Amino acid sequence: SQCEADPDVDDDGHDAIACGGDDCDDNDATVPRVVDGDVTITEASELSALVGVGEITGNLDIHEVVGLTGLSELECLSGVGGEFLLYLNNDLVTLSALSNLRRVGGRFAIQRNALLDSLEGLEQLETAGGISIHSCDLLSDVDELSGVVSVGGLGFLGNDRLTNIEGLSNLREINGGLSIVNTPSLINIDGLS
Repeated sequence: SQCEADPDVDDDGHDAIACGGDDCDDNDATVPRVVDGDVTITEASELSALVGVGEITGNLDIHEVVGLTGLSELECLSGVGGEFLLYLNNDLVTLSALSNLRRVGGRFAIQRNALLDSLEGLEQLETAGGISIHSCDLLSDVDELSGVVSVGGLGFLGNDRLTNIEGLSNLREINGGLSIVNTPSLINIDGLS
């Protein structure tokens, strides 16, 4: 791993990241890797610029990336200040590299990722301005969202195989709307009780 979350913060209040590997400054093992502003990724090769990044202050938009099967370049990412949009990545099969992600300030949208059958990697996610899971046809549950305690809004649309949302049992606060549409296999919403 090229990063470990460090409980300390840098002078700007950002999480400090303890790095290891080629992407770190050998003179300072704790380098806060922060990208200010928005990031849009439309080609897999563009992700390499995010290796070792712990925080993106703006939006992160990863869409229509041909050949993208995973997000290993984002293994250090712990926060996105704006929206995190992950959509129309038809080859994406895993989110496991997002295991350090704890917060998304805006909407976290996982939409139309045809081969994604699990949210493995999102176990540490605690808060998001909203969570939208749309047309992820192979997804059967959201068990990996068990760490989420607060969202601005929550939506499920067109997830044909989604049978339960019990993974949201620790969710204590929805500050916006709740929408469940065209999700025919969902047999109950016990996870929200």
